[in-house]
Amino acid sequence: MSPVLSQTLVEIPKANPTNAVILVAVAVVAVLVLLLLGTRRGRTVKASSGGMFNRRRFRRLASDFGLNPVQAKTLENLVHKYPVPNPYALFGNGPSLDLILQKALAEVGQQTQSDAVKEGHKLTLYRIKQVIEQNSQKKSIHGSAQVASGQEITLTGPSGTRYQSRVAAVLKDHLAVEVPVDDSGTQIRWKSWTPVQVFLVKPNGQGFSFETRVGGYNQIRGLECLLLKHSTTIQQAIQRRFRRKSVEKPCYFYAVQIMTVGSGREQAKKAIPQTKGALGTVLEVSAGGCSVKTSFPLAKGALIKIEFETDKNRQIAVYGKVKLVRKSQPLGGIMHIQFTQVSRQSLNHINSYVYEMG
Repeated sequence: MSPVLSQTLVEIPKANPTNAVILVAVAVVAVLVLLLLGTRRGRTVKASSGGMFNRRRFRRLASDFGLNPVQAKTLENLVHKYPVPNPYALFGNGPSLDLILQKALAEVGQQTQSDAVKEGHKLTLYRIKQVIEQNSQKKSIHGSAQVASGQEITLTGPSGTRYQSRVAAVLKDHLAVEVPVDDSGTQIRWKSWTPVQVFLVKPNGQGFSFETRVGGYNQIRGLECLLLKHSTTIQQAIQRRFRRKSVEKPCYFYAVQIMTVGSGREQAKKAIPQTKGALGTVLEVSAGGCSVKTSFPLAKGALIKIEFETDKNRQIAVYGKVKLVRKSQPLGGIMHIQFTQVSRQSLNHINSYVYEMG
């Protein structure tokens, strides 16, 4: 034996066969117990952020927030792919959720898959945002003093006409809102103690309304403001399914007729837009619908096709149904439209505009 080997080898005593069997058995039992505990605890694994990630807890939260299995699995994959300090905080609809969705949307755009597949992936990511937004931070407003500055509101006076405004400041005794204006730009000034109905929608789609009275007028932060007396009687309205965003861009719309084409077994109904359209303005849009102001509104219940652009010259074409028409001065009205048919590409363009992602 070489001198080097003689210095490194250590004499190992002969093992007792009985002791060896016992040691192996104990080791096997220990491994089985650890595996069992790991399974019962929901397969706790190390997350990409370096913390511990409990899969069962995450999936339970996803289900509680209304995500379907595909959406939940997609979000779980993103947690493992991108560093997330606290994966469970994603359900709070905060910046961390927007950050990983933005990263995922950017990556989808660089993939070499077909456009149809990529648009499907994008739509799943936007659906995750929408579902979590709808079901997070559902809080009641117990008084108008809880309304945030900058909140957009709708005011309805004694005549029943609706006007758009914005909260400028929350004062001790009043809610200060920008003085509303009509279509010609003329300020609407009601007398003191005039009853006014206020309607507002929070970012997650929750709607609230309350009745108040005019308390006067004042200039606040350089703005002419209408002072509305605070109210503690707040009613929750039907929650909107999707977030909306102001557009204020021109559009063309066409009345649509349902016609039967073909014959026999080939017979089918098809939506046929009229060749002559009318001009309007898209006021706001969401993944579920839009509002269009025009001098020539279609009747309630009419089918409609709308063509318009959002940002970055993205062309949008949608089919819908007129659910409500509100008259506006001096003529025409505002059509509230529910989408009935939208391509994935157009829907993703709308979502990208509304959520400023992708």
